[in-house]
Amino acid sequence: MFEQLEIKSKDEVGEMARDFNNMTRILKEIISKAALASEQVASAVNEVAQQIQEVSAAVQQINVGAQDMVSIIDDIAKSSEQMRRLSQASLPRLAVLLKHRIL
Repeated sequence: MFEQLEIKSKDEVGEMARDFNNMTRILKEIISKAALASEQVASAVNEVAQQIQEVSAAVQQINVGAQDMVSIIDDIAKSSEQMRRLSQASLPRLAVLLKHRIL
């Protein structure tokens, strides 16, 4: 991309050409470092994106688990209510049975 000029002259033009070569070398180094930094940033972004995907998947699994727990708790509550009703419905019959046994 940048080529160094071969300078033999020792006058002001030669000095300017050497300065130009030096500037070209520095620009090459800056561009090289910027490209490396860009690659490192891209790599870091990819790693963060991967971690975000993993966290998102974990959150989704937790959400599914929480929904399952809510469903199970709801089923338990319904079963408990049925048991309470059955118990209340059975009390009069139980009282009659106990009354006959006692007498």
